[in-house]
Amino acid sequence: MDQTKLQGTAAELRRVLMLHAGEDHAVDVLHEMLRPMLASAEAGEITCPVPWVDVPGDRPFLEGDYAEFPDVEDAYSRFKLLVTGSEDLMRKR
Repeated sequence: MDQTKLQGTAAELRRVLMLHAGEDHAVDVLHEMLRPMLASAEAGEITCPVPWVDVPGDRPFLEGDYAEFPDVEDAYSRFKLLVTGSEDLMRKR
């Protein structure tokens, strides 16, 4: 797991969430749900892949709650791929 890349991706997701703070309740809820995991990622405390289902927030994406925030969708997707180790699996294919 590339710690530097994960830290940067977590910081970017936090930045995007903070950019939209107060604009949309669903984005604020996502930020609250992810806050502990983002802090751990930014601190370099996540050293092995997190199970896909343990990363909060994917259900609202499936339901289209963030469609008007493509930067949130993009940053969340990048973070989830990295933190779950899925990016490495995709590269091996």
